Amino acid sequence: ATAILHDNATIAYGNNNNNNNSTNSSAAVTEYVYSNRYTKTAHAALMYLMRPHPKHQESTDRMVDSVLPSPSDFNPATTIGLPIRGSDKCRSESICLEFPTYMKLVEEMHQEHDLGAGQSNSSKPHIVLTTEDPNIMTAMKSYSNKSSFDFIVNHRDIQQGSGAPRSFQDNADNILLDSIIALKLQFRAKYVLGNCCSNFHLLLFDFLQEGCSTVGATQEQQVQPMCLQEHPNPEYHICCGWTKSDECDAIRDRQAAERQQQ
Repeated sequence: ATAILHDNATIAYGNNNNNNNSTNSSAAVTEYVYSNRYTKTAHAALMYLMRPHPKHQESTDRMVDSVLPSPSDFNPATTIGLPIRGSDKCRSESICLEFPTYMKLVEEMHQEHDLGAGQSNSSKPHIVLTTEDPNIMTAMKSYSNKSSFDFIVNHRDIQQGSGAPRSFQDNADNILLDSIIALKLQFRAKYVLGNCCSNFHLLLFDFLQEGCSTVGATQEQQVQPMCLQEHPNPEYHICCGWTKSDECDAIRDRQAAERQQQ
C-alpha cells in the first residue's frame, strides 16, 4: 500500500496501549495516545507522511465531491461526523455501542445544538457516516427512512470488516484510499464523535486539531471533536479493553450477562 502515499512513506500508529488507567476510579483522567507519539514532532510527521500521491489526491477529492450533496443542500455547520469503528475492534479492544444508541445520541445533539435551525422544509441536517464494518451500513439503511437526518456515505467503500492490515491482502491499496476518503469526508462535519480507543480516530482528531477541517475558521465555525469516552452522559461512554475503572467493569459485567441470556 505504500505506493498510495507520497515518497513511499509509511508510519505505524501503534497499539494505543497507553490508554491505561491504573486507578480503579471512574473519575480518573485518561489520556489518549498512540505509541508515545502524541507530540508536535509526531503531528508534523503525520502531516508529511500521510500526503497522498498527487494522482490519488485528485481521485480521492473527486470521490468526496461525488458523495457530498450540492452546496445549496449541505451545511457543514449543522453536520455531525460519525466515524464508527466496529468489526474486530469490538472483540477485545473496545466496548462498542449499538447503532440505535448512536442514533439516539445524534438526535439529542440535534436538539441541543438546534441543528434544524435555518434548514429548508425539504432538507435535513446531515450525518457523515464512515466505517469499515458492513454491519453498521446495514443498520444505517434500515434506520435511514425514519431518521431526522440524511446520511452521507461512501457507497463504494470496500468495508473490509477489519482494522488489521495483514487481512487486507490484494485490496490493501484500495482500502487505504477508502480510509483517506473517510478522513476527508469527516473533515466536512462540525461535530465529530469518535472512539478514542481507535488509533484511526485519534489520527482523525490529530488532523482536525491541526486545522484540516473545512468547516470554517471562525470560533463559531470551528470543528468540535469529542471522544465518546468523555461524553457527559455515561450512557454513551466507550471503554477501551485496557481501561480499568468501576464504570467500565460494570459495563463489561452487564454485557457478559446479556450474552449469557441470548
